[in-house]
Amino acid sequence: MWALSFLLLIGVLLVAEGLGQHIDRGYIYFAMGFSFFVKALNLRLRPAAEPVHLRGPSSPGLNCRRTNSRTSRDPLKGLRSAGR
Repeated sequence: MWALSFLLLIGVLLVAEGLGQHIDRGYIYFAMGFSFFVKALNLRLRPAAEPVHLRGPSSPGLNCRRTNSRTSRDPLKGLRSAGR
């Protein structure tokens, strides 16, 4: 989300300049710097998340393969019998 907001900010700047509106670069740099500061502060102060525990490969149902009965049949079967 953070990178997307930077891209959006730069995109809006380019569109505004394309329409003839000048936006001072200091405002853009300040917005990016402030965002970086808040992101760094958030990463420092947020408690570490508990690690995710994944199931092992021997879990039941993991190697189960489902087949669709519609795809296992011959798709031209109905057309072949109708033509006779």
